[in-house]
Amino acid sequence: GTLSALSNSTKASCNLVMSHESLGIAQYMWEVFNIPYLVRFPAGRHGMRCLLMELSQHIDCAVPRSLLELYEIPWDRKDGRKIIVGTAPAVSAGLQNCLREDFGIQQVAALGIAPEERRISMRYHPYFEELSFTESFTQMKEIFSQYELIISDPILQAAAGSAQFLPLTYAPLSGKQYIDAR
Repeated sequence: GTLSALSNSTKASCNLVMSHESLGIAQYMWEVFNIPYLVRFPAGRHGMRCLLMELSQHIDCAVPRSLLELYEIPWDRKDGRKIIVGTAPAVSAGLQNCLREDFGIQQVAALGIAPEERRISMRYHPYFEELSFTESFTQMKEIFSQYELIISDPILQAAAGSAQFLPLTYAPLSGKQYIDAR
């Protein structure tokens, strides 16, 4: 970014926060420039539909019905598995919402993997209210043992025990391994 791009950031109608790292600057922009912000990781159809509706309220623009219809859920959703998503906090919360709303999985938990000093800004934000947090492999192993399917970074597969594991690369953990392998 340039200095002129930075000065234009104060003219935004709304900031969209898609990672916990951006929450602090969004709060600052709200306090200093009165620019509202949304914390949302729009995973799945329901996530996109909610994002469009919330953004339309902040930028004073109606969302065309045809666009909203694209994000309606056309299938019957029933799934009784116990699932946990363990990755970046905003991604975990977004995928938890997607699994519930798009796939009907009600027993889905979200685990935010973030250092303690970064969790403080998320503790009281409603988007993160259902998240559990940890960095400890031992705690992850204990938490993961309660679920049938774990969605997390491949480096944490050993913590999954006998549960089904679905890898989802989280760059701060194993992303460097994949970049170096190229």
